[in-house]
Amino acid sequence: MIVYSTPLKLEQQDFVEVAVKMLKLFKLSFRAVKRKQESYSVVNYIETSIKEGDIVFDIGSKEDDYLYIIRRKLGKSGRIIVFESRPYLLQQLAHLKKILRWKNVELEPLVLSDISCTITVYNSVNTNYQPSSHGAIVININDNPADCIANKIKVDTLDNYCGKNNIHPSFLKIDAGGNELKLLKGAINILKNDKPKILLKCEEQLAGAQNVLETFKYLQQLGYTGFFVLDTIRIPIVNFDFNLYQNTCNDFYCNNFMFE
Repeated sequence: MIVYSTPLKLEQQDFVEVAVKMLKLFKLSFRAVKRKQESYSVVNYIETSIKEGDIVFDIGSKEDDYLYIIRRKLGKSGRIIVFESRPYLLQQLAHLKKILRWKNVELEPLVLSDISCTITVYNSVNTNYQPSSHGAIVININDNPADCIANKIKVDTLDNYCGKNNIHPSFLKIDAGGNELKLLKGAINILKNDKPKILLKCEEQLAGAQNVLETFKYLQQLGYTGFFVLDTIRIPIVNFDFNLYQNTCNDFYCNNFMFE
């Protein structure tokens, strides 16, 4: 009597892998539809600004549904380079990339700023610790390293990264958790020469009003025109008012800005 146990196991394993992949794709597709309903102006800007074959930088990629939306628009010929220094998010993205076999998604565990160096970051080992929900380059250095795990993290500029890898991005999606200005100053050559479109998340409560305004001014000095969207109306950046558009008492809250 001959028992074909190995092929059966392989078939079962393949079935499980396909089922997991299809379930993940279904969840991402559903969340992408919901995201478009909730953040129509942002998703619409991504979909109208990116074309097949582009190179997109997703800086601070905590929302995998945005990653799904970008990749769907790019097609197989485009590239998405994700910059994410937080280990738990990087691991999640690596798992997603493996399951869905996203060969054109690249993960870079870098902190992006206006300098190149290596820093030590202390991560809490407290089980009640809730990680920051903000962008890739928010770094919390604990005053009590005895309760933390030390990690060495590489800091680099976008100019250095692109120069070393001969990359010319066409679109930057940035969620830098308050470090937007330093990140953009480290990308001055890219901004001048490649002129990528920018989707920038900025908030007074994270960066401070002065820092946000300096970020806007910096991009304008480089020849960019900025605006934000309320419902479907494009409003020039010169009309932005923190008291009005980032007031949590209002029914609307604008923290995504477009520059091109």
